[in-house]
Amino acid sequence: MKMISSGGNILSCLINQRYTLKGAQRRINAIGNTLGLSNHTMKLIERRFVEDKYVILAGLGVTLLVMYFEYNSNSLL
Repeated sequence: MKMISSGGNILSCLINQRYTLKGAQRRINAIGNTLGLSNHTMKLIERRFVEDKYVILAGLGVTLLVMYFEYNSNSLL
């Protein structure tokens, strides 16, 4: 009789551990999904930063060319 009750206690402990581990697994999966989303978001931000840098450099180049040609056209007159 003592062995049966001990076996029942062990089984209930194992069941509780299973639920605890399932909850931990769900939380780890949620954290992994959040980190994956964060990494994706960071890559998008970095890509946007590089694109913006090229746009700014192109605008700077065009502005300098306009200023150069405007200066040279005024000095010829």
